[in-house]
Amino acid sequence: MRWGNKLHAYLSLVKQKESVDYVKQLISDDIQLEDNEKQTFLRVLDNIKLNTHSNVLFGDERAVIKTEVEILDAEARSFRIDRMVTDNQRTVVIDFKTGLKEVSHKNQVMNYVELLLQTGYTAIEAYLVYISKEGDLEFIKI
Repeated sequence: MRWGNKLHAYLSLVKQKESVDYVKQLISDDIQLEDNEKQTFLRVLDNIKLNTHSNVLFGDERAVIKTEVEILDAEARSFRIDRMVTDNQRTVVIDFKTGLKEVSHKNQVMNYVELLLQTGYTAIEAYLVYISKEGDLEFIKI
């Protein structure tokens, strides 16, 4: 799904709430995107900035936000977490999905949590965020 991959790339640039407007400008200037894709992507970013789950996406003011975080399992297989937010109280793992809901998505995120627990992280929360073709967000706590 081309638009899903492109959207993931833009979402990886959103480190703080303040960077949303910058990423929106990048989208607006992207000549490779169709107008309808631009509108959807811009709506996604508006929804991220204004969402009631913004504390999940951005943490508190001292939170460390990382995107496209690579972790390895015991067999040196590589996994990539879309978004990881760490503050004084918790670590939040977020995986964005643009397709249909599948059980494998939950299993994927639970694998991330298990790998982080093995490396010493504690107090981990995990979310799947489904993004519709209209740009709406659905947060599912795992």
